[in-house]
Amino acid sequence: HGQIETINLAVERMFGWSAAELVGRPITILMPENVGRHHAAYVARFLQTGQSGILNVGPRRVQALHKDGGVFDMELSVAEATVANRTTFIGVCRSLAQRAGGGG
Repeated sequence: HGQIETINLAVERMFGWSAAELVGRPITILMPENVGRHHAAYVARFLQTGQSGILNVGPRRVQALHKDGGVFDMELSVAEATVANRTTFIGVCRSLAQRAGGGG
């Protein structure tokens, strides 16, 4: 249903949210509004047709939303897993935001 079930420490650092703040919330909390408003339709299309623009296509550059409201670029890969007749989506992301003093 598009809810976050688990995250790791890297996600906490990248997005500024703790696991306690994110688990159970909609994944769209991590997306800018112009991206998040289309998410439910993309998921519904995939579940009905099996067609996806992001699943299993390798890293894709997308925009993400930090807790402080800042938007940053990241690479996102999404895979589908089915366990006990339940479909789950697993996202792996890497920030592309330049780090202060790190040269990028």
